[in-house]
Amino acid sequence: MIYLQHHWGVFRWEDGRGRWVDVSRGLSSSFGFGLAAGSDGGSAFVVPLKSDGDRTTLGEMAVYRTKNSGRAWQRLTNGLPKPAHLTILREGVASDGQDPIGVYVATEQGQVFATRDGGDHWDVIADNLAPAMSVTASPYP
Repeated sequence: MIYLQHHWGVFRWEDGRGRWVDVSRGLSSSFGFGLAAGSDGGSAFVVPLKSDGDRTTLGEMAVYRTKNSGRAWQRLTNGLPKPAHLTILREGVASDGQDPIGVYVATEQGQVFATRDGGDHWDVIADNLAPAMSVTASPYP
């Protein structure tokens, strides 16, 4: 499954129809950049931001997860900071392809958040870094 998130929404590519389908419904905002797809073909994780003029999280850190190709989204906050006005850049979200999936979110404020249970629980795994422009994940043993 191919996903895209940008200024005007989150989209899923429908290969059989040759078009992008808007799957933003259910997100707190259609604006944002950070996105990671799961290896199962239907899951994805996004971090909505306020707007093009205010590229921060919406008062608290939240990651949204879909398990059904964007037909429904679940808001994940367990272990994430609040209040929080954080910025996640274009390459600031990554997944490791494991089962359960690990997802990593890097912020421009120098934190890296991680989940190793598909998003149910999050931890800060790095803090006080220089602004994190990107994060990359690889399978762990």
